[in-house]
Amino acid sequence: MDLSAKDIENEKKLKLDEFLPIYSQVKKDKEQGTFEDFLEALKLYDKEENGTMMSAELSNMFLALGEKLTESETEELLKDCMEPEDEEGFTPYEQIEFAIEMFTDALTGKLDAMNLGDVLRVCGLNPSLDSLEKLGATKKAGEKMLTMDDITKAYIESKKDIKNQGCYEDFVECLKLYDKEENGKMIAAELSHSLLSLGEKLTDDQVDRLFTDCLPEEDDDGMIEYDSMYYYIF
Repeated sequence: MDLSAKDIENEKKLKLDEFLPIYSQVKKDKEQGTFEDFLEALKLYDKEENGTMMSAELSNMFLALGEKLTESETEELLKDCMEPEDEEGFTPYEQIEFAIEMFTDALTGKLDAMNLGDVLRVCGLNPSLDSLEKLGATKKAGEKMLTMDDITKAYIESKKDIKNQGCYEDFVECLKLYDKEENGKMIAAELSHSLLSLGEKLTDDQVDRLFTDCLPEEDDDGMIEYDSMYYYIF
């Protein structure tokens, strides 16, 4: 439900000396579970120790354990945040764990909002810079920290837009328009121009680094193998 400015104004506000005792009391509560605790529970159902479990068991856990989800919430979570189950009814549950562990602070379990895009890309999504900003990402480190709930909501919203997200293959298909000989090569100057002017444009410095770190040297004819970027970046 959207709140008007008047609704927000009439909400109860706490002074700092009222908030600090509450914060102190909550922090003393050692019964608060973490994302890692939840994953350890899931691993009890991972009989093959391969990062998968029965979809039906995962659904039952959401419905029956801890702060239970509703059937509607469980269906939405399985649909938007998990890979489809295989022919034997198993689904992988560790994809988001890998992303969270890579980028979150080990002590607080929170994510610097500047790294939100990295987490979503590790999870198989490719959000644009504009959409990341709408999802809560920041351009500089230290400006904002995201909780697990924030990350999950951003993942769900980003996955809803997956059909509009470009991928590496789409980028290569565009480059093939410049591949006159159809041999995986194009003029290096045209590749540089494409990176500087198309889509979410790179800076001159970023293009220079990409050419230095991810591409072979151009040949005597000024041609370069553009598809080799795949093996360096992905």
